[in-house]
Amino acid sequence: MYAVLMKYGSTLILAALFILQGKIGNSSTLSQCAANLKYYDNCVGRFKYQNGAIYVGEWKNDKRHGRGKFILPNGATYVGEWKNNERSGKGEFVFGRGLIKYIGDWRSDKKHGWGTFTLSDGSAYVGEWKSDKRHGKGTFTYTNGKIDAGMWVANKLVTRKEDPKALKRHRRAVEAKRKAEAEKL
Repeated sequence: MYAVLMKYGSTLILAALFILQGKIGNSSTLSQCAANLKYYDNCVGRFKYQNGAIYVGEWKNDKRHGRGKFILPNGATYVGEWKNNERSGKGEFVFGRGLIKYIGDWRSDKKHGWGTFTLSDGSAYVGEWKSDKRHGKGTFTYTNGKIDAGMWVANKLVTRKEDPKALKRHRRAVEAKRKAEAEKL
């Protein structure tokens, strides 16, 4: 079950985010931003930045605020929640061609809370984050099947869970947390 969740769990979260993305502008209680406005406030609109980045979503006080999608010139995208121009809440960031992605919690434009970070080789970290670093309970699964599970501090595994029963409990906790997060979306 854990392997299935590791393989398809992010797909379920991604599907929920696509539903969220489809709702941007469609089910929002905010009106469309007028195309000729220089200041967006309490509306849903599209804005293209001078560097080529594009934001489509909700605005408040001329800042990205609410739900939205941000596309960077290098092809990276973020779909999720914003607060005062910063990624904050639930969201997904896909780097470049989609080979590396993070799905989870954000605060002050940083990975913070619970999330899944998947690398291009398929290895993944599932667990807690603090200020863009693995921090708290988490599991890193390598493509060769090796698992580093335990407590992380500033991206370093400081307490390893060697006990198979503890690892099973941790996997169940990770699975339960991911299911709960997917249901929230």
